[in-house]
Amino acid sequence: MVHKFCFGPAYIAIDVYSGAIHILDKISYDLMDFTGENMGEKCPGEAYTQLPQYTKEELDECYRELYDLYKQGMLHATDMYNDI
Repeated sequence: MVHKFCFGPAYIAIDVYSGAIHILDKISYDLMDFTGENMGEKCPGEAYTQLPQYTKEELDECYRELYDLYKQGMLHATDMYNDI
């Protein structure tokens, strides 16, 4: 479970289950809407059409960085206490 919000000029995402706090830039903050618990390796196609202010290359690079966090268990981590 990830919560994202703005606090003044800062863009922040908190991954509740891993405890990770991420300070984001604007593109990462916007692209977070296209990530999730079953995050794929490739940037979703709808991100390109819904975020036209960014180039495909910018979105792909940013998504790769978010995906790396996902693979490390720091973004959209699973709830290890779900069965309790």
